[in-house]
Order: sequence, then C-alpha cells, then structure tokens
Amino acid sequence: MAVTREPELSRTLSANADGMLWAMLDQSTDCVKLVNLDGYLEYMNANGRAAMEIDDFSGVAGTALTSLWPASSAKRLSLAIERASKGDKDRFEAFCPTAKGNDRWWDVSVSPVRNDGEVSRILISSRDVTDRHLAERDSETRREADISARQDRIVAGELAHKARNQIAVITALTRLTLRGDPALEDGAKRLIERITHLGLAINALVGTEGKSARLLEDIVSAVLGDGDGSGPVMIGAIPPLSLTENDVRTMALVLGELHSNALKHGALSHEGGSLVLYFDPVPGGVRMRWKETGMADCREPSQLGTGSDLIRRMTMGQPKAGTFEWEPDGLYFEMIINASSPPPRAG
Repeated sequence: MAVTREPELSRTLSANADGMLWAMLDQSTDCVKLVNLDGYLEYMNANGRAAMEIDDFSGVAGTALTSLWPASSAKRLSLAIERASKGDKDRFEAFCPTAKGNDRWWDVSVSPVRNDGEVSRILISSRDVTDRHLAERDSETRREADISARQDRIVAGELAHKARNQIAVITALTRLTLRGDPALEDGAKRLIERITHLGLAINALVGTEGKSARLLEDIVSAVLGDGDGSGPVMIGAIPPLSLTENDVRTMALVLGELHSNALKHGALSHEGGSLVLYFDPVPGGVRMRWKETGMADCREPSQLGTGSDLIRRMTMGQPKAGTFEWEPDGLYFEMIINASSPPPRAG
C-alpha cells in the first residue's frame, strides 16, 4: 500500500534521508506517526494504520492528531507535542480507541525530529499495551475484591460474635426467669432449644473466623454434625449448593426442630431408632427428605405441635412447604428450599 506523504515533508528531507526514514518507520511494529510542529498528522506507517484500524489514511492526513484521541487523553498528548516542539522528549501511557471504536491502551513516546539542528517534525511512536493494561486492571480489581471480602468477613465476624453473646444472655435470662415454675418448664426448654437453633444458624452464616459458610453442607454439619452412618443419623450426599441468608436461618431452624423432636418423641428416642437425611437438587432449589425408622407404632398426632407448626409456617414461602407423613415406623418429612450454585471464589 502506498504511503501518503505531504509534498512539504518530501521537500524538507533529502532524497537519500527520505528513503531511509520511510524504510525504517515502515519496519516498526509500533504505530509510528510524524506530525508537524502544530501537531497535524503528516505520516503514519502501515503497521500503525493496521493497529489503529484506519482503512484510508487520506481521511485523517492533515488533521490534528489530538482530534483522533478522546478528550481524556488528548490533553496529555498535546502537552507532549508542545514539549517535543521545544526539543524535549516525553513518554506516557493513555487510552485511545481505534478508528472502529475498539478499546486500546498505548505506551506513547514523543521525540523531536531535527533538520540542520532545528526541530522540524515530531515523531510519535505508540505501542499497544492493551493486554498488559487489562491484566493489571483485572489484578487490581481482584485485589480490591479480596480486601473488601476480608473487611466484610471481619465485620460479619464481629456482628456474629455480638449476636452470639446476645443469644447467650437471652438464654440465661430465660432460664433464670422460668426456673422453678413447673408449668412453664417444658415451654422454657423448647424456647431455649429454638434460641440455640438460631445460634447454630448464625454459626452457619459466619464461622468462628468470620468466613462465609452458606453452603448447604456447612449448614447441615453445623446443626447435625457429620452423620457419616457410624451412629443413628446418616446423611446422604449433599449437593454443592448455597442458600441465601434467610434460607440459611430457615434450614437451620427446620433441621434443629426435626432433630429435637426425633430425640424426644421420634425414632431417636427409641432403642435401635435411626434417621436418614437425603438432599436432591431440583431446578431452582434442593429437595430435603427426612426419614425416621425404628418406631413400633408411629401415629399422626391429633394436632400439630408447636415445633411442627413453626416448621410449616417458616417453609410456606419456599418452592414446596414442609409436609409431614407419619408412617408406621417413623416420621417422613419433605420440603424444597431455594438454593443455587455457589459463586466462584475470588482470585
């Protein structure tokens, strides 16, 4: 492709120097430009036109180079051209999209071109550093996200610590207030159990080190333990799903209520009784199946107890509210709770 040259520039340079200059500039892999002392574009090498996605150089030849740059960078370029016109070199990095609007970042060097000792033209070389810039920006974004996450964990840990202390105070006050009153003793125990379940939910949301723990597996482990089958409680494979803060509280309280009931009145209160818990992913959530076995004659109560009623009300907003079936050998409970794939770890 022929290079457009201004007649004045051709007259300024000798024939031999002219040929050597164009050959040298055309070999450069950078975007190389020559402008006059007022900053008007006179030449751009072939690689530069390709890098800037300029199909027809004649459309930009003779225009102010700064007019091709966004306002955020044009001022810096104008300053560099002014310095070069006085014989000084300059270098900077700046953003300038291509002629077709694609984002690019450039490492720009600006130097005076002398003729007989006088500055006659200005040479501007721009190297595409977009990949490096984007990598540094992504790294900085990740670093800021890590700092923010650490700060959030610290704040969450402090709040959780305060909440646990408040729960401990409420539990102690409940015991002191209702102690010695046989009529309220059972209700007091149930209230303390539910407060304890709430504490477990807080532990599931924020661990002892302030780390977020909203994975379903973490919540189940916080309330029920491992359930590896060596004891009366067996927990099947738990899918890697996460819950929202509200759903963590719901899951923790539901598991706590079911477990307390199984220990006091259900299968785990009988010799040889056992519990199996399954979780199956479904679109938009996870199905929980709770099956107790080992009871001789399990019957449906004439009316739901306070714990069962609490579970029913708490799960009404879920994809499938909790349902109870009293099978001959033990309780079967099922619900579907909102769940989603966990977000990727930062960094």
